[in-house]
Amino acid sequence: MTDILKQMNGVSMRRIPGLSQIKQTMSLIRAAKDPQAAMMSMMENNPQMKQVKTIVDQYGGNPMQAFRAMAEENGLDPDEILSMIS
Repeated sequence: MTDILKQMNGVSMRRIPGLSQIKQTMSLIRAAKDPQAAMMSMMENNPQMKQVKTIVDQYGGNPMQAFRAMAEENGLDPDEILSMIS
């Protein structure tokens, strides 16, 4: 995730590869009765998401807190990113 954020630094947010897949995943998570639990389950059950889970765990298990902190650490506006996927 850190590598992705670093690659995005200075890149137009509208040209993010895989943005439609991210939007689709976010829709599934939002539709769940417990979105945070759905996201954590997804991270635990998908080998490609293991790195994301490790990062989220470093921020107390809060995916939004981890996302915002990492975006800011890499000079990105988390609200701009969120507006693109909502």
